[in-house]
Amino acid sequence: MNLDYNRYGNTLPENKVGADSAEQLARAERIAGDFRRMQLETGLVEVKGSLDTQHLKQLHTHVMKDVYDWAGQTRQEQQHERERLSGDVQRGRIETISYAPAAEVSARLDTLSNQLKGENMLRGNTPENFAGRAAHYFDQLNYIQPFRAGNEQTLMAGMTVLAKQAGYDLKFDQIKPEDLRRAGDEALRNVGESKAGPGAEQSRLRELTSLFERATVPLPGVQAEAARHPVMRGPAQDPPELRQQMFDAQRTVQQHGRNVVDNYAIIGMQGDVPRAKVEDTYRALFHASRGELVQAGAPLLKEAATYVEKNNPFPVEGPQPLRQAIRKLEELQPAFESERNRNTFVQASAKVENALWGSGSRMEAQEVRRAADTVSSGQNLSPAQVTRLDGAMQTAYQVASKSGDQETRSALQEMGRSSQQLLQPKPVTREGPAVTREIDRER
Repeated sequence: MNLDYNRYGNTLPENKVGADSAEQLARAERIAGDFRRMQLETGLVEVKGSLDTQHLKQLHTHVMKDVYDWAGQTRQEQQHERERLSGDVQRGRIETISYAPAAEVSARLDTLSNQLKGENMLRGNTPENFAGRAAHYFDQLNYIQPFRAGNEQTLMAGMTVLAKQAGYDLKFDQIKPEDLRRAGDEALRNVGESKAGPGAEQSRLRELTSLFERATVPLPGVQAEAARHPVMRGPAQDPPELRQQMFDAQRTVQQHGRNVVDNYAIIGMQGDVPRAKVEDTYRALFHASRGELVQAGAPLLKEAATYVEKNNPFPVEGPQPLRQAIRKLEELQPAFESERNRNTFVQASAKVENALWGSGSRMEAQEVRRAADTVSSGQNLSPAQVTRLDGAMQTAYQVASKSGDQETRSALQEMGRSSQQLLQPKPVTREGPAVTREIDRER
């Protein structure tokens, strides 16, 4: 007997079709989705894009507008977290499947879309290669679960659009929905498993790739043939960009960490683990799965993994991939924080620069621009630059105070705080621009 609990969460989503059970709602989604996807497949409707946030929202609106008034709103917009129980009772495997944190939906979609663009939207691939890469992106989107409901139909619509751009037709009518769901769940459960080495992803996605191979059919016509030509192929980035590596490690921590810490709570609280420590470990998991407070929470999560290995009467697969993912996060965190500080500084400095230009403070605006260029190029700010930048920020602060421009004041705070990590040489105790401390004191 297969389990698929909480497909829609603890409460059924508000719907336009009067469905009051998960079975009725799933049937309505399937009927509406099949019809709306047919419109995309036949070209009656076009929803072009690169599977970024905006594109997925448009696809969800099209595919689910007959079922939900809120079609097109992401889980991030609705602040809706998702997880569910899945497994097979006969095989003795029942696990929690965790999905991406709601607050990360847009960032994950847009990062994934950038990776897809780097591969030229999968143009230039043989049917086998296309199926393998399509399975990779389907798995990533399936984990993100951009919407509270209607994800399955929306992802199939998105993959259909992607396939057409690459010169293929994806015939999802050749795949049983339960087979696609089972293969997707298997890929979600086994993320980060340590058995397969360099071919880990191919092994994890084998069943999903097989389904995509069955459904992939080359489209006729000169345009489709041109899209499949090898010269059109864009190489997959290996390794992926830093942010995607962080997201992948967080995903592994979230999936295996949840099952490890659940076991730790059950076994440990019956033995010698204080309840307060279990609660601290759950908090550490919450933050680590979002890439936060990794250094502080890592010891607790590693200890939980070791405890479960030693004390669980049944074999548990999660401890080893959890430890590996924690180590990966610890390794990536410094570079990721540096990149995040640089991005914050550059974005905030653009707002401050505009405010300075608007007030006629040309030299100060140019100083902010030079600092932003330095940071954008990957270099750190010299003490002399910080001194000059502080003068420019003081001017911006005075301008913002007189005009009541709260946006510029907030941008000044972000610039100052991020610049503390961008000084050359890196300080132990030295602070960034003084204007930031002045704003903090006011608050």
